[in-house]
Amino acid sequence: MKEDTKGDALAKQTYQSVIDGFSQALMDGDADFVAARLSIPFTLTTELANLTLDTKDMVHTIIHHHAEALGQAGCTAYFRLAISARLAAEDVLEGEHSTHVLRGTARLVPPYVARATFRKVGTEWHCAKIVKPAMDAVWPLGLPDIPPGQGFPFTS
Repeated sequence: MKEDTKGDALAKQTYQSVIDGFSQALMDGDADFVAARLSIPFTLTTELANLTLDTKDMVHTIIHHHAEALGQAGCTAYFRLAISARLAAEDVLEGEHSTHVLRGTARLVPPYVARATFRKVGTEWHCAKIVKPAMDAVWPLGLPDIPPGQGFPFTS
């Protein structure tokens, strides 16, 4: 995406604010925050598979597992930085961001770029879809020290 207008700058600010909330909730294991702000069904697409969350219970299970995996890996910081964003429609925010997972000052995984689509519901932005290059086929994605087969499988 190319950022070239005043509207895109505002969209990027909004996108950063939204992904900040999600990043903090993932780090904290705040499944209630995430479940309240995901459009169900929610789809996460990687190069190998699609993960579809059809229920709020699935969201809670995944988020608790993700926070546990971050803790086991010694993660001290999990954040995303907006690269670009645009309002595709009045109630649709699309953007691209890099994700950073750290243990102190050391990277647990190389930064990666993902795209997300959010839909406005009332006054809040709900995540409808994320597309990322991760080569994983289980959740949590790309974290070290997760034994093969110990994550949640994706559906194809």
